Amino acid sequence: MTLYIAGELDGVPDRYRNRRNLRSSFTFDVRKDFPNLSNMKGAFDYLKTRFGSVFIISHLDTIKDFMDYLLPITIKKGYSNIVYS
Repeated sequence: MTLYIAGELDGVPDRYRNRRNLRSSFTFDVRKDFPNLSNMKGAFDYLKTRFGSVFIISHLDTIKDFMDYLLPITIKKGYSNIVYS
């Protein structure tokens, strides 16, 4: 992915005023095979300030690092099972 930025510089000679006289490009390597968890911790922390209890169900192991408590889900006889004690 390439991001282009175009703009007008101040303090340039009259012949360059009121026209785009700055252009920069930045190339980013976008990895679609990685989950985007860039600010998940911040989002979860915000939810915890707004609600008394927040339950997140996820198959991503990385999410476990953001949680205060974990409820393991196991499969018994073809059914999901949660034990909380």
